[in-house]
Amino acid sequence: MRTPSRAGALAALLACGACAPESVDMRTETNGCTDYDANNVGDSVLEDETSGSDYVFWRTNVILASDMAFDPTLDQERREITIREYWVGDGVATETCFEPTVILESPPAGEWTIFWYVGDDSVPLDNRVIKVD
Repeated sequence: MRTPSRAGALAALLACGACAPESVDMRTETNGCTDYDANNVGDSVLEDETSGSDYVFWRTNVILASDMAFDPTLDQERREITIREYWVGDGVATETCFEPTVILESPPAGEWTIFWYVGDDSVPLDNRVIKVD
């Protein structure tokens, strides 16, 4: 009886398209806050919803100068997505309320974990597990 060689087993594994990690396209938006009341600013929390086949994540009540721009880093390792929220700009304009937003465009079926960090914090603001059918 002949046993498969290690090289043959590795080639079969590499050829397995289902075994390869799937990637997801992502885009960002910087939206103004909805339902914002300057006299009663709520906590900043992570929200999410679906929009068609897309999954949308945003952080509420981010108060910054209006000349700031959302400039996150987006990383994916297998089925884990890390969002690190950064902002660029002079920070000298009038304060306004932002909802930084990340959209996962039609992610492949399965379970995905999203970690949202504020800058270089070592602990995420929040994390979510989504199940895509």
